[in-house]
Amino acid sequence: MNLAPRTRCHTIPLDVPSLLPRRRDRFGFRPHRPFPPGLFRLVADGLARLGEERETPCARAAVQGVLDGPYWGLRVLAIRVLADWGGRRNKVWLMERAARPIPLQLSRERGARWDVLETLTARAALATLLSPDDGAWLIDVWFAGGGRLFDGLRGRLGLMPDGPLRLRIEAEIAGGTENRLAVLHLAAYRATLPERVEILRLLSSDADPVVRSYATMLRPPTILADEPPAAPRPKSPRPPRTSHPPGRR
Repeated sequence: MNLAPRTRCHTIPLDVPSLLPRRRDRFGFRPHRPFPPGLFRLVADGLARLGEERETPCARAAVQGVLDGPYWGLRVLAIRVLADWGGRRNKVWLMERAARPIPLQLSRERGARWDVLETLTARAALATLLSPDDGAWLIDVWFAGGGRLFDGLRGRLGLMPDGPLRLRIEAEIAGGTENRLAVLHLAAYRATLPERVEILRLLSSDADPVVRSYATMLRPPTILADEPPAAPRPKSPRPPRTSHPPGRR
């Protein structure tokens, strides 16, 4: 196989999938064939150079070839290249990957953990591309995933518009336990949440003990406590200090 670039914009080999054997064994699986020595570094360096250049059709095809390949480490690098390029098309692709929910307990199926890594990488790469126009998308993604494992996008929660967010919070509080926990997760990571004090006060008396304990932990006691703050405990008087006899200590 000739790895030399055919054109100037092909800085990485485009036929990476051709390295995989095409024959299958009697169980239907392809036997694993490792990369030749140095080929991973060649592809990784090529992806780093593509991220510093302008996007072109052949460069986009090169990155797409890596994204369609079976090597997750290279796919993570290709995702970062799309974020470096920016643009509407790449942004939509990253938003689709970032919107995938992450389960609390990972499956033991092959590739399940790498799927989570790809989602987290897409969220971290997308953070710099989001604008106030994407606030409604952030609201939907947050509550669709229960507000859990939102790494990479927590710093962009301020882009959520207050009006639609207030209506969504009212609907989520009227839902089940998972919905109210998502509201509390949002209250924990966004201090400027609309009606945050009222939300925490309402959920601190929730019938569910998990919601009630979480809301009680988040609420500032000097502001939200129904009872006045407890008076400080008086200090017990200390016994007078006696002087030692002369010559003894």
